[in-house]
Order: sequence, then structure tokens, then C-alpha cells
Amino acid sequence: MPFKPRQPNEDTGNIFDRYEQGLHVTGPFQVSCYPWLTGSNIDAGNANQGEVTVSFPMVTKSFTIVNTGSDAINVHFASRESSQVVDGLHYMTIPGSSGSWTYDVKCTKLYVSSFGPVGDTGFLLSAELTGIPTDKMPALTGSGIDE
Repeated sequence: MPFKPRQPNEDTGNIFDRYEQGLHVTGPFQVSCYPWLTGSNIDAGNANQGEVTVSFPMVTKSFTIVNTGSDAINVHFASRESSQVVDGLHYMTIPGSSGSWTYDVKCTKLYVSSFGPVGDTGFLLSAELTGIPTDKMPALTGSGIDE
């Protein structure tokens, strides 16, 4: 196949105007990312029934979650409404009393829950966000997520 040079942008004449950050572009994952912090208590008395949904404003490079309570919490990438999250063991348990876990993954949403009686449970989350918009990321599904 012969080499085909990039064509300039019709509006500006610049060949670099078409560059977009994306999931398969190395740059957004090699540079320092935007910081993002959040946290919550997990309360079975609320409408979420002991599950908190965290939606990121951009695709993550990585995130660290710290358990701030004495009860264990679970982190998963699909709601536990999908029976396979619990039955298929598609979650990581973080023990109470400041247990933590760092995930080096790209995602736009995660779920934090307590499967048992909810008592003194909560979390803090620190994320590294790329400049990639969330609509560029497909929904996480399949084996190990919700099947």
C-alpha cells in the first residue's frame, strides 16, 4: 500500500488540527493526569441500598480507593443488580480500617458497596483523569465484569 500523506484541515490548513485524544493514543496515559477526589459513606438506609456509583468526568488512567470505615467494602465495575457481580465474584474486597487498593485501569464508572449489613463504612477515592471524554469509552461488560 503506498504512503498517503495527511491532508490539511479544510478550515485552517493545518494537518495537526485533526488530532484527538483517544483510548488507543499513548500520550494521555504517559503524561501527568488531572487530579480528581471524592468520597462517600455507604448507607443501607439510602435509596442505593448500600451501593454507591462513582461516575468520572473523564476516562481514568488509574484510581486509588481507601476504606475509611471499619467494615469491608467491595469495588466492582457493574452494579451488583447484575447477579453475576456477586455470584461470579467480580469484585475486590477492601478490608476495613484504612485498607486501600490502586487500580491502573481506564474506566468511566465504578461501584462501591457493602454486601453485608452496612455499619461504619465509607471510602475516599483519588483518580488520575486523562483528557479523554467519557463518550469515547465503551461500556465495560462481559466476562469478569457482569457475566
